[in-house]
Amino acid sequence: MNILIKQGNQILFKNATVKVKMEELKKFRIYNSLTRKINTINLDKEVQIYLCGPTVYSDIHIGNIRPPLLIDVIIRSFEKGKINFKYVQNITDVDDKIIDRAKKEKKTESEISNFYKESYIKNLKKLDIIEPELHLVTNNIDKIINFIKKIENNFDLYKTEQNVIFKIENKKEEYSKLSNQKIEKLSSEKGRKVNKSYKLDRKDFILWKKIEEGIGWNSPWFEKGRPGWHTECAALIDHLFNHNTIDIHAGGKDLKFPHHENERIQYISANDKEIAKLWIHFGHINFKEKKMSKSLENVLTLKEYFKKNNTNSLKILIFSSKYNEDIEINDFKIQQASAISKKIFNVNKKVNFFLFINEIKSLNDEKFFFNECFEKIFNLLETPKLISMLEKEISFLNKSIKISTLKKFKNELTINSMKRFYFICDILGLSINKNEYNEIISKKIMEWKEFIKNKDFNKADEIRKYLQENSII
Repeated sequence: MNILIKQGNQILFKNATVKVKMEELKKFRIYNSLTRKINTINLDKEVQIYLCGPTVYSDIHIGNIRPPLLIDVIIRSFEKGKINFKYVQNITDVDDKIIDRAKKEKKTESEISNFYKESYIKNLKKLDIIEPELHLVTNNIDKIINFIKKIENNFDLYKTEQNVIFKIENKKEEYSKLSNQKIEKLSSEKGRKVNKSYKLDRKDFILWKKIEEGIGWNSPWFEKGRPGWHTECAALIDHLFNHNTIDIHAGGKDLKFPHHENERIQYISANDKEIAKLWIHFGHINFKEKKMSKSLENVLTLKEYFKKNNTNSLKILIFSSKYNEDIEINDFKIQQASAISKKIFNVNKKVNFFLFINEIKSLNDEKFFFNECFEKIFNLLETPKLISMLEKEISFLNKSIKISTLKKFKNELTINSMKRFYFICDILGLSINKNEYNEIISKKIMEWKEFIKNKDFNKADEIRKYLQENSII
């Protein structure tokens, strides 16, 4: 909410924060794909989060990075609110797609998967994403085998000459509840190479496959084989979260069926309980009027995006839309996001300059919690509203700093707006500069102040030009 106030002949905005007690924010509400309702989890204990990670066979595109960026906002809010969490993500480093890429480039599977795994981690760092616990599939084969054994003990699989296959018929009352489809109309699994002739039912899916090429492991079923794609995540959750139902399972909405549907049914078979309380599914990013997808060859990779644009513009581009809505990417939307990014950069310069010239050492205040931000994140992950709040703070600061700087006027409204500016940027993971000026710049600013005080405007203008050229003002 904004209240108009007047200072001299200038109209400013006073940002009135909503008074929300931190105790009231100890809950997280989001649309749950399983119940198709808005459900709540309590935040007064460790929150357990699992996000499906990448298959590392090529450069990731901006559609791939949308889920990690949105989960990062939740994680940053948890850290600010001192909420405990365990956040896990898998990396699929054994897969048909990796084999195909290795053949094409005449390299080993490990060379391909290691290269793109490192590339993925570098992108997480470049985007300043708080890194989750990352777990490679190849480091957890024994856990996956043990998980499949639990399913076998419950008689929910069958073995053929080439595969170990989950038997949907045994769990048909539970299957399809996540994707909300009629079981008789469900298509078979897609996206991976599967010999469907071995299946009793087209909906059945591979848990473990016998292989003739590529990396393989010995198992109770075959001398050389490897896990099916749908099994790795369920097995990792089973092991890493001690066979419990986790709080949040997240991923792109394209994973809802068959991947997440198959994860869920395996977990129910192995543990007789749900795999997750809340299922969060993120919308697609569309490019050239189609879902951004490597298979459709209509991707905009992070590498390509960063040739012309910065990390802040990408985050703004993604956070400006509701998390579960599809985004149509085009030049106009990228330009809009870049314009907001530039505003952040410019007001950040003004804030730094204001703090220095008014001899304010730091805005750090552990007692300062902008609860309205928490309310937006913990209640339906409303990142577009945070972007709107950020733009209002920028507008306010552009006006108030102009009045305050040369008059050395320590305005409480201005200081609090700066705190909110920093706070929102931190929650969204936006890159801003809080560094102190070096000795040369500090000296130049002090000289500039002295020239203005003595009304030596020619010399003041010379220093001003220097400060502008060095992006200080």
